[in-house]
Amino acid sequence: MKPGALLVLATALATTGAPAQTATSGMLPDSPVLQISEADGQAQMGLQNTGSEALLLQTRIYDVTNDSTLKVVPLPPVIRVEAKARQIVRFILERPAQPMTVQHLRRVTFEGIPVRLARKGEALVQVNTRYDLPVIISPRGLEREDAPWTRLVLALEGRQLVLSNPSAYVVRMSSDVTLLPFRQKVEMLGRSFIMPGDRVSITLPDGIDPAGLTAVRIAPTTLYGFAAPDYDAAIPR
Repeated sequence: MKPGALLVLATALATTGAPAQTATSGMLPDSPVLQISEADGQAQMGLQNTGSEALLLQTRIYDVTNDSTLKVVPLPPVIRVEAKARQIVRFILERPAQPMTVQHLRRVTFEGIPVRLARKGEALVQVNTRYDLPVIISPRGLEREDAPWTRLVLALEGRQLVLSNPSAYVVRMSSDVTLLPFRQKVEMLGRSFIMPGDRVSITLPDGIDPAGLTAVRIAPTTLYGFAAPDYDAAIPR
């Protein structure tokens, strides 16, 4: 699982003089990414309750791109899952008003909420686990692309370095890039992805001669959230 995808929340439910008992549990997803195809209109994710207590599994979809054109509905949004049991959550893509032409991005959280309450005279600390995963929604007929970052386009406009994504693919990558051959890192995106059609630009730092800038090193992330080898994107002249 990608680092940072798991959040652990601890809550003290009672305060007494008795020794504290800790309930640790979690709902473990089968995959670090949820993929939905417009052609299918739905997808599913399996989750395993790894703990020894029953949990309420709460599933929530949220937007990270201010995109209101698509809606994904989790079913069921809340359900009790017994200890060591598995649960399937389905995701329904509501039909968009217009056919999709590019990938869209959402995120989904799976949170396991302990059901057991503190017994009389017991101090119980409950530890909630929450997985926060990307949701990639692809248009009908879009071919699989394992290295979408190779489709990014770089350009220089005076002292402005411009990065654009003319492709139909969401590109996940580090928010900073390295200017070559100067080997100087600069913040480029302000987030860990660039959407189809996006165009971002920064002013080159003082001391960087645009005439000497030959390429930009990108640290991309695979569809499944793992670091891919660095990619050096040449700047056309």
